[in-house]
Amino acid sequence: MTRFPLLLALMVASVASTAYGDPSAIIEGPREAPVGPLVQLDATGEGDHVAWSVDTSGVKVPGRRQTPEEYAEAIAVLRRAGFDVAPPPPSSTLLWWTSADGRTLILSSCPGVYRVTLAVSDSTGIAIAGHIVTVGEIDPKPDPEPKPDPKPDPKPDPKPNPDFPFDGVAVLILEDDMNRHSIPVGQLDAYTSVRTRKWIAENAAKDGTGRAFRVFDKDTDVSGVHKFWQEGFAKAKSSANTMPWMAVSNGVAGWSGPVPDTVDGMIEVLERFKR
Repeated sequence: MTRFPLLLALMVASVASTAYGDPSAIIEGPREAPVGPLVQLDATGEGDHVAWSVDTSGVKVPGRRQTPEEYAEAIAVLRRAGFDVAPPPPSSTLLWWTSADGRTLILSSCPGVYRVTLAVSDSTGIAIAGHIVTVGEIDPKPDPEPKPDPKPDPKPDPKPNPDFPFDGVAVLILEDDMNRHSIPVGQLDAYTSVRTRKWIAENAAKDGTGRAFRVFDKDTDVSGVHKFWQEGFAKAKSSANTMPWMAVSNGVAGWSGPVPDTVDGMIEVLERFKR
């Protein structure tokens, strides 16, 4: 289970969109781990407030849940081992918990897939990062039914008169926050990775609050952001036939379409609009 929507709502009470640049959300830790040892992830970005969410629907929970006494003992053992453990989440099975300062996340050793989301915020905006940890070996999925070879997607050739002209490179991502946990890891990495943020920091224009890179939930109230972003949001939402969706402009040409499946694909798209 996840408590992220409520936590995120509190964090965005005064912020309308995700602003990358300052703060920053960076997750450091393994993507694969054996069954047995605990898994530690650390939030190393900059920001005043930190919130973690973990989707454990892909985790194989033991058949017998811990008793309250066993649960309390597990917390005590962790504290004796040196972990500054915060009060445990309201669950009778210990699958994940955070340190008292919120900067460290600990995952249990139960086998399965843990989809982790980190949000870091301050007065200027919110940064979000995704991370997937696979503990143990996952049962292979059955081979899908054969399908005709799809036609390759055309490369995103820049077109004149972009949807949201801007004096420099600007990128808008449209996503469905409530279904973020189901986004393929490669596609999520495409717009949350360190490489993408580095490209944005070095090449995107400035929009008054940071670099011109925004991630909006499809239902965001954008009345409080610059008109430039409002127009881009409206046009992206009207043309998006899947999520996540992206639109990029360099003031002269632009393109919109599904977010690429890899970080390399994302960088390739962005490079076409570099000025």
